[in-house]
Amino acid sequence: MTLTSTTLGLGTEIDSIDMISSTQGFAVVSNSTVATTNRFYLAQTRDTGTSWSLIGSLPYKPFNGPPSFSPTLNFVSASVGYVSTSSGGRVFVTNDGGRAWKPLSTPGIWPTLVVRGSSALVVSDRCTGRLPNYGPLRCPSVVSHFPVGQTTPTTTFSIPAVDHTAWRAAIALAAPAPSTLVVQESGTQPGESTHLLESSNDGATWHTLKDPCGGLLIQQLLTPSAGRWLLSCFLDGGMMQGTNQLWESVDGGRTWRLLAHSGEQRYYVGNIADTWNTLAISGNGTIFSAVGGAGGGVESSSDGRHWSPARFNPESGGAPEWIDAFGATGVMFGNQSGSVWGTFDGVTWTPLKLAAGRYRNLPICTGALDVKVSLGATRVTSGTAYTAIIFENKGRHSCYLNGTPSLQMVNGATRTPVGLPATGYSSSLQGRFTVLRAHGGIASVTLAMLRSSTIPAGSCRARRATGAVVGFNPPTSFSFSFSRHTRSVCALVSTSQVSGVVPGSAGGS
Repeated sequence: MTLTSTTLGLGTEIDSIDMISSTQGFAVVSNSTVATTNRFYLAQTRDTGTSWSLIGSLPYKPFNGPPSFSPTLNFVSASVGYVSTSSGGRVFVTNDGGRAWKPLSTPGIWPTLVVRGSSALVVSDRCTGRLPNYGPLRCPSVVSHFPVGQTTPTTTFSIPAVDHTAWRAAIALAAPAPSTLVVQESGTQPGESTHLLESSNDGATWHTLKDPCGGLLIQQLLTPSAGRWLLSCFLDGGMMQGTNQLWESVDGGRTWRLLAHSGEQRYYVGNIADTWNTLAISGNGTIFSAVGGAGGGVESSSDGRHWSPARFNPESGGAPEWIDAFGATGVMFGNQSGSVWGTFDGVTWTPLKLAAGRYRNLPICTGALDVKVSLGATRVTSGTAYTAIIFENKGRHSCYLNGTPSLQMVNGATRTPVGLPATGYSSSLQGRFTVLRAHGGIASVTLAMLRSSTIPAGSCRARRATGAVVGFNPPTSFSFSFSRHTRSVCALVSTSQVSGVVPGSAGGS
């Protein structure tokens, strides 16, 4: 079944993506609208996110209301993959591409998973007695070795407690080399000491590694190669902002070098964002970061010290974010408000939207249905020009529009893109499903354009725009020209915003 924007309900969205090649990948999808029977589902793409096929539901209980944190996918091939959660649920494996799932038989609870080659290594906690309502578990931890695709472990070994005063639950971080596993003990609460342990024989014996994070919490351990590791640490000061550090080791965690360090008020080393970040490394070694906190968006770095923002603004601040790198320069990014973007060259980002489904048995509006686009009057306030983009249904059949469209300024008859894509207004103007009745139904969005002359020349790099292309869910795409005067846009920063669609011709402002 083809996955559309309405397959699971009016809030059908992609929550995360796991690419296994440059074209093929899997996604967690859900219905974000409030309901009592929502579930997480699995979808697959074979064309790098252009289209998706719904496979079936994932093996977790229904949730009430919009999803906060979706399950994590870890596919090792088109047929074998794992799904787990950060909330202590069970780990499941599929051997038929997600059509059927079986739970892994872990000796303990709260399993965490890393997959390495032909092995899946699962750390779980053997707790006895009553579990705590809050805070880290203080239970003996074990690591179990599963052949990929199997549900029963071949070996299980204890993980020693570095802090001998109490057992503290361990978390699997990475498997950087054959038979090697790195885990974190403690450090799950601010101010606690963190311990890094490594085993080079699948858990039979362990030794401690130097942990440079101190009182900061470990976010991720990335191992682009057996010798080179990247460790990110963070301490929240409120609103997902605080102290952020990125460390590098070139000797397998024996010694560390500080690459970047930021605080809430200043940069200390490099210029990494002072937020909770999620990192991914593309095949050419570029590090990409999904920036948490109010700002959101993506940063990238070739050396871990110097960071540059991606040239698009997904308006993702505050929403849980995910990022996945694939191939030499491919990256998928999104947040759990449904916004998904992709890049194939690591520079140019494109919004990836689900194909349009039917609403009240109506199709989405297109030019083929004789829906025309025009511009309403423009008003200028404090250097920003506000113009209603009007969609009129002149056809014989009703149709609908919904959401906040993508909008790209263009130049000339060839519609060459100029400037950055428009950003979206706040969530209050995201745009609900709006029916355009036959023979005259009207809906509109508002385009807000900041005059490029108000931006310093060095931060703008002005470009001439003669029109724009507006896209809702595929296959809907409209274009228009500025009939009287061309507009000036910036190539380095976005100077335009677009609201969600509303009935009538007044736009969303």
